[in-house]
Amino acid sequence: MYLQKISLVNFKNIESQSFDFQQKINCFVGNNGVGKTNVLDAIYYLSFAKSYFNSIAVQNIKHGESFFMVEGDYVLNDRNEKIVCSLKKGQKKF
Repeated sequence: MYLQKISLVNFKNIESQSFDFQQKINCFVGNNGVGKTNVLDAIYYLSFAKSYFNSIAVQNIKHGESFFMVEGDYVLNDRNEKIVCSLKKGQKKF
């Protein structure tokens, strides 16, 4: 199984972004503060439905926004699987 693609909306400092991954090795390169660790935390969120860094889920919503969504496309035994985690202020995780 591997993560083929991840899409983020209002997750931490990322307004809207998608990333495609290869099956073997993927690297994140960029200046400080651009969101590399936040992408890794989004992958963690897809796996465990919680942030590695923030125990309060609403803190993962981009400042000034009302919700976030993390969506991942996985390949498992030649099948495509989609996982979606989202949270809207004042509501429970979905």
